[in-house]
Amino acid sequence: LIAREELRIREDPLARTSELLKRVFGGQ
Repeated sequence: LIAREELRIREDPLARTSELLKRVFGGQ
């Protein structure tokens, strides 16, 4: 499951950016 998400994020730079934002705001 995680590997599939990583592949999808690598193929979609916008998805990677949104994931980073989720981690930053989710960690607060």
